[in-house]
Amino acid sequence: EENNFLSHNEAERILQLITQHYHPSKEDASDTQCVDSAHLLQDDDVEGKSGATVPRVAAAIISHILLGHCSTQKNLPLPAFFTDYIFQSLNCTNNLQINDLQELLHQLGIGHEEAMHHHKRKRRRITESSQKLAKNLHENWAQVCFSANQLVDIFALDPQFPISKEQFRHICPAIIQQLLGKACVPAKIKTQGSPPTALEKYGYSTAAVLVITVGSMFGICLVFFNSCQQTYTLILQLFVGLAVGTLSGDALLHLIPQILGLHDGPHGHNDKLYNED
Repeated sequence: EENNFLSHNEAERILQLITQHYHPSKEDASDTQCVDSAHLLQDDDVEGKSGATVPRVAAAIISHILLGHCSTQKNLPLPAFFTDYIFQSLNCTNNLQINDLQELLHQLGIGHEEAMHHHKRKRRRITESSQKLAKNLHENWAQVCFSANQLVDIFALDPQFPISKEQFRHICPAIIQQLLGKACVPAKIKTQGSPPTALEKYGYSTAAVLVITVGSMFGICLVFFNSCQQTYTLILQLFVGLAVGTLSGDALLHLIPQILGLHDGPHGHNDKLYNED
């Protein structure tokens, strides 16, 4: 990948080639110490780095061969594989821009949704957004959904400069916390049904009037009971009772909510929510 420099992947491939032609001379394999690419780079005192120079790795390999050590091949990826994969999938470079971080948060389902032209906002506006969050000291930070710009500001990074792999490793715990805390999961809002169309309004009202009219037409049936005075009187009393009960019940159902103030609650609550938004 680079001249005079070996990465973890290159050191691993070199060990694979050596294994094809080299076998330790010790008879007791249980006493044989085996090394891999990670051990080679640790021997070279490159902890925290992504590789080592060719002469140092070559000297370490020769030293282990002279000591009779074997080489092992892992069937697992190297530690840098995961970070490299993320960077390559986002922009195929070794650095991330602020819009790349925003895209990563969007793919994970976290972070505030922002328009693309908002990615170039000044640091002054980013700091102001963080200061607004800090005003409420009693706020539970575990339930706050941070945007990409706010995460960059939290870790004291300049949004005008790209994010390195080392800086991204510091941001990763914050991304995991956002996933575990589920702070960015939107609250489920009860969706109201669509209002009836004009055709449905006229249809329902016509059906209601028709039912009432047909019901009233049954009053003609009283003429047939006119000959039986006792039955005629009972039927009249039944209809009078139904009429009085319907009118009084309708009046009570309209007056009780007004007296208790039940109509004011939901509207005031919704207005408060809209004002907060």
